[in-house]
Amino acid sequence: MKNTILIITLSFSTLFNKQHTAITTGKIQKEPNKVQNLVAETPEHTVRSFLFWYSKNIQRLNQIQLVNQQQAPTKPYYVNKANVTLYLAELKKSGFLSTKFLNSIEHYISLCNTNLLNIKQTEGPPEGFDMDMVLLTQDYESNLKLLNKGTSIRLTKNKVRFTFVSKDFLVFGLSQRKGKWFIDSIE
Repeated sequence: MKNTILIITLSFSTLFNKQHTAITTGKIQKEPNKVQNLVAETPEHTVRSFLFWYSKNIQRLNQIQLVNQQQAPTKPYYVNKANVTLYLAELKKSGFLSTKFLNSIEHYISLCNTNLLNIKQTEGPPEGFDMDMVLLTQDYESNLKLLNKGTSIRLTKNKVRFTFVSKDFLVFGLSQRKGKWFIDSIE
């Protein structure tokens, strides 16, 4: 009964409250809880909430060493599988990513590992790991600094395009399970 009242209240609030209008037009609120409380409503809310979560956690995630480089140049680089498991578990904790998305990241890392072992790389940035695997760019800092000013547009029922102030954009594929939207892909 409380959930029904909360849903009705949120529905009316969305219709009549200017603060929620900003959320539905694609702006991220400065207070993370306001966005995260609305995460299940639409794919757009899920995308914005995830990006906000990611911006708050990216430094911690980047501290997880996915590639062992310490033994170079005597031994080539290779993927640290225990750290990959930890990295994926941390991403999963966000509550916004589907198993499909996490499996695609794991598959990408596995392909990179095969490549690293084949080319026997011992110096420089590890091939395949020279960009952020979630935001698909090397220059993510400037986009995340102005995240509140980014906009999202629903392209289809399950696709949302988020455009950063820099005009860079990502297209998110989503699916819904048990009334909650999850990110399946980022392009």
